[in-house]
Amino acid sequence: IKQIGKPVAKAVLSHEHPDHWSGTVAMPDVPFETLPAIRADVVKEAGDRIPTNVANSPDLVLGHTEIDGVPIEFRNITHTESNNMIVAVLPEQRVAVVQDLVFSGVYFAPGYDRPKWIRDLESFRDDPAFDTLLLGHGTPSNRGELDVAIQYLKLLTEVMDGPDATPEKAVKAMQDAYPSYLGADFVLEVLIPEYWPS
Repeated sequence: IKQIGKPVAKAVLSHEHPDHWSGTVAMPDVPFETLPAIRADVVKEAGDRIPTNVANSPDLVLGHTEIDGVPIEFRNITHTESNNMIVAVLPEQRVAVVQDLVFSGVYFAPGYDRPKWIRDLESFRDDPAFDTLLLGHGTPSNRGELDVAIQYLKLLTEVMDGPDATPEKAVKAMQDAYPSYLGADFVLEVLIPEYWPS
């Protein structure tokens, strides 16, 4: 931002997980627009520690708009890695900022409704509006990364929902299938038991 020399007028908060909002305190004068439901989830997570530039910012309006002359579309994808996930599509640049719908080289959080998450990724795979994906975790990628994500989520669903499944077996299966992925100590060993079907 300093190198560009252009002030930030506003930002968009994609979802409620603290690794995506805790840094907002570094830009106290920048409003972080988001959906009321996402803001409410941040309040649940942060309590009275919610940054004022998140708590007091305007609501994000979904759909097509322009920011500084650049066309952009904001979409809300529900019940995937988080309750709500804002995706930003920049059609002129053919880019989609998909945040935590897709991870690259990092274990996925188990999420809420993996079959729906897979369907959403399949619809993104067929969407002609973009070619490049900017991810919440991992390096920029292309539409082929959607197929990788779909296969990952299918395996995760299989190892979590099988008749004799246990958290320990699920963690091992994912580590065996994706040995080079990062984040096993937290994403697999903490979050798989936390999201385990009851």
